[in-house]
Amino acid sequence: MVALIVILFPPLLIAFLLVMERVEEPLRRPASGREVSEFLSTATPGEVDTLARSVAAYLIAQAGAGAQALMIFDTWGGLLGPAPFREFSLRYMTQIVAALNADPASRELPVVLFSKGAGAHLRDMADTGCAALGVDWTIDLADARRAVAGKVALQGNLDPAILRASPEVIRREARVVLDSYGNHPGHVFNLGHGITPEVDPECVKLLVDEVHAYGRTLRAG
Repeated sequence: MVALIVILFPPLLIAFLLVMERVEEPLRRPASGREVSEFLSTATPGEVDTLARSVAAYLIAQAGAGAQALMIFDTWGGLLGPAPFREFSLRYMTQIVAALNADPASRELPVVLFSKGAGAHLRDMADTGCAALGVDWTIDLADARRAVAGKVALQGNLDPAILRASPEVIRREARVVLDSYGNHPGHVFNLGHGITPEVDPECVKLLVDEVHAYGRTLRAG
């Protein structure tokens, strides 16, 4: 069995891509701090609110069509300062999660939030009502686990670049991630961001095998 996970960008990022005419390149060329600042100077909460309702409606429709988990994937939340993050990111993630948790089609499904570079906001994100938080590779999972205090599961957080390294390095770094979380419930091993096209599938298989093998060792210990 393989879970069907539907992933969607958050409303602010969608608005940015539309306004900056970068719909086809959000991952190939990450936004610069200057671009984000320019966009925030013109963005209004009303515009983003409209997109937030659309994001929630889309995810609810996907839940009705058979999705088994829903994820909001923000590639540049960490570029926002504390106040803009609360106003333009956290506010709308909370609104979307509330809509998903209230609708009969989606309320039984786990909702995962991921915001790259937003480790300082994990505690607040855990209070949105989501089931899990994705964590990028810039924060230790032990610190992330303490920040969320058991409120949500954590997903992550191997640096995707490790998959271009040697088999020995891949195995070692997979163990580092597992050790950082420890033998505790509530961890889904994953990359700390998206996989890149040039990665050899055999390296992915090696990683999966190592996670399974070392994970069993941790649980047995």
